[in-house]
Amino acid sequence: MRVLIISAAILSSSSTGSYWQTLPVALEDAHRKIWYTTIAMQPRPEPPPVVIIPPKPTPPKPKLVVPSESKPPSGGGDRYDRTAQCESNMQQGAVSPDGKYLSYFQWLPSTWHAAGGVGDPRDHSYSEQKAIAQSLSNPGGQWPVCWAKSG
Repeated sequence: MRVLIISAAILSSSSTGSYWQTLPVALEDAHRKIWYTTIAMQPRPEPPPVVIIPPKPTPPKPKLVVPSESKPPSGGGDRYDRTAQCESNMQQGAVSPDGKYLSYFQWLPSTWHAAGGVGDPRDHSYSEQKAIAQSLSNPGGQWPVCWAKSG
């Protein structure tokens, strides 16, 4: 926006003549014209559109599982205990040579998750893994060799 300042001074109140008498009126008229053309006639900017962005849904927090301090039974026990002994020698951090099977029951990660396990089975206690193993409808299909030996 340009601003134009017009100023004039009347040199003497005793000055005579039509020019000095009409100067204040002319300045006021010029001021009105300048204001009207530079300010009043300018298009008013439209406010920006209001955009409402819906909040993103909060993902559920992962279940925090703290491994228990209880140790799995070292010998005997029930059929699940004997199966875990056969599969991993009761080692929580056990990994098969090919890297596919994990922890006490040598879980395939896909089987662990399908049965309701969360995360890596090696992060869960023996009792948690045993509870998930007991929920399987066909444990003999999961551990055919060791399940048969433990019977």
